[in-house]
Amino acid sequence: MHVSCPGCGEPHDLSDMQVGFDKPDAWFAVPPDERERRWTLTSETAVLDGARFFVRGVLEIPVSGEPHPYAWGVWARVGEAHALALRDGGADGAPEGVPGWLANQLPGYPQTLGLEVSVHPRGPDLRPAFVVTDAAHPLAAEQRGGVYVERVLEMVWPVVHRGETPRLGEPRFATLERDRWAVRDAAAAYRDRDGVYWLPEEEARRSLRPGQIAKLCFDLVASDEDGRPARHVERMWVGVDHRAGDGSVYSGTLDNVPHNGGLAEYGMRVWFTPDHVLDIQTAPDEPLASDRAPVRCDRHGPSFPAYVCRHLAAGPAEGVHARLGFHDAEDPGTPRPDAWCDECEAVREQEGDWTERAEAFADPVLVCGACYDYLDDHHRNA
Repeated sequence: MHVSCPGCGEPHDLSDMQVGFDKPDAWFAVPPDERERRWTLTSETAVLDGARFFVRGVLEIPVSGEPHPYAWGVWARVGEAHALALRDGGADGAPEGVPGWLANQLPGYPQTLGLEVSVHPRGPDLRPAFVVTDAAHPLAAEQRGGVYVERVLEMVWPVVHRGETPRLGEPRFATLERDRWAVRDAAAAYRDRDGVYWLPEEEARRSLRPGQIAKLCFDLVASDEDGRPARHVERMWVGVDHRAGDGSVYSGTLDNVPHNGGLAEYGMRVWFTPDHVLDIQTAPDEPLASDRAPVRCDRHGPSFPAYVCRHLAAGPAEGVHARLGFHDAEDPGTPRPDAWCDECEAVREQEGDWTERAEAFADPVLVCGACYDYLDDHHRNA
């Protein structure tokens, strides 16, 4: 199986380049320090917690004009009885075509985690064959109709050239549907963190240079412990090696190993914009942008400063529904103006203004922007 590679221009013999997975993706859904204890793994079978059973097999795709098919080496989850029988090559009465569910995400396809397959034993010396039973899935269509050799190269490209820097070409922003991972915009990332909205200054986000690193928030579709697809969120660093002339688009390589990344992996190429950047480090010995943030909250991390009266700051904890009232200064240019409770407002009205006595009673306290937003939502009277 020879074909000229569109990426590097060199010919490749794809006969011995079949991609295989040495573990089901569910392996990575278990915390690293628990894997040895919870998994029993051999070259052909895997068992999690003595209750989830996986078998290793092949998923063959005919190749037009070639005598031999292309085969993915993949895992499928099966029932316990079927796993034991398949381990012995289909002995002990295991029926032909036992049900199973793919336990790896294949590159270049829509979701394959959890895709139903029929598992066919082939004897004690051969791994079982997997046949996709969802006729509408592209993988099933290729199993039925075959592919051209160029499609084989497209499938194995990520492995053939793993770790290499491809020709950049036009920006290509990943999507969950196509790539099983994507970069979130910073505002969406912060909405998941109780409203924290601190970001590096816009000028800094639009002035990244090759050699700097940027923290981004990634949405990932990867396996759960059952081998089914699940959404994960990780904040990871990307080493910048390219920028468009106007600073509106950047590209770099992932500088972290995802905890459970599925198709996302260390060194992969990532395209992003200034609106995706959560944090910046300009050089290895330089502090992070967040280390210079105005306020660092133990709960919410870096944020912008805000001031509230001591009663609000020390008032009912989250989950307690008593309202202390929430009043704020009229300052249209400030997103979080100074705020105080009903008691402070009563003293201020008695004094006629913010006198020394009124200010002493309020005794303003510095809080982070996220804490301020919570207090506003929790205590403001309807």
